Amino acid sequence: MPRLPHAYSSPRSSTFLLPITFLAVVIWALLIAEIIISKNFPKDNPREQGGWGVHVLPSYWAFDDTGLAVAMLFIAAYALMAETIHLAVRHTMIAFGKPVHPVTTLVLAIFLCLAWLTQGIINTLFFWIHQLDAPDEDNNGPTDELAYTNCALSLVVALVYFGMIGFAAREVHAWRKAKKVAPAKQKAGLEGGGDEFVQ
Repeated sequence: MPRLPHAYSSPRSSTFLLPITFLAVVIWALLIAEIIISKNFPKDNPREQGGWGVHVLPSYWAFDDTGLAVAMLFIAAYALMAETIHLAVRHTMIAFGKPVHPVTTLVLAIFLCLAWLTQGIINTLFFWIHQLDAPDEDNNGPTDELAYTNCALSLVVALVYFGMIGFAAREVHAWRKAKKVAPAKQKAGLEGGGDEFVQ
């Protein structure tokens, strides 16, 4: 079995980028499929007049106001958009062998974990609220399964980031410890004639 590139396997937190990348691609596919399917919905469909419809993600083609459609798209996928930029930058840095500071990794992991968590919860709440407002409505729309899967995968990504936060926190701790130990070793090496200190 081939080994992972060194940049992915060390530090260990970078290994989490692989499943996150896979999940992001799947969620993009679900979002694009939902938009394509919703294009075939007639604008006079009562399900679309309520805005969000039965499914979590709206039928973006149902609105004459482009700004509203874009705003709803942002609400439904803001974490995915931020993740796409993050992954593009991180994979580029890994490809060129550029290390990422452990503190940067930890901060980004916390931010993106919260972004995915809130996206999954907000979209789920929109779905449940509509279910409560229209309990007798047909709840088997063509994009319902896509919406459920999108919400579930958003929470899975947040869970993966939670694990990444743990490893990143350990790396930050190790970095801070090494930062404190290095000056002491250097001082001891200088006092001993330089033989004890190795760069």
